[in-house]
Amino acid sequence: MPTFYNDVDSKLESTIKALLTAQAATSGSNIASVDIHTGLSTSDIELDLIFGLVESAEENPSGSGNWICQTTIAVYTSAHDTGLATHRSRVSEVRDLFMSDCLATTISDDNTETLTCLAVQNYQIAQRIEDNYFIGEISFDVVCYGSD
Repeated sequence: MPTFYNDVDSKLESTIKALLTAQAATSGSNIASVDIHTGLSTSDIELDLIFGLVESAEENPSGSGNWICQTTIAVYTSAHDTGLATHRSRVSEVRDLFMSDCLATTISDDNTETLTCLAVQNYQIAQRIEDNYFIGEISFDVVCYGSD
């Protein structure tokens, strides 16, 4: 099996980071000053961050090269330093970015990695407070395959 099939999770995380970075660079973005991390990052964690992770990937059907990648994007905002209103605006912006009707096309068209997205489905959203952080998550499945 070619190696690009074995690295579909890292490719998707790189694409997610590129999408978040591009969004942060837009005028008036609520996430402009927030650090963006992906995967099992060992980078220094700042007070506020956005974290994108492909939690698991399953080839389906077996041998096809098509992967269902369970993906989570989490927005962490310090409850003490930043505040709930800022957190909610950040979560809203991230959800709008990833709940776009054209997300599958956007992932495929991104030239950060060579990845073709067939569908984005099974959205879930969650919120909680943990260790003095407001946390807002959006989770979804990305059906994709890697290519050379």
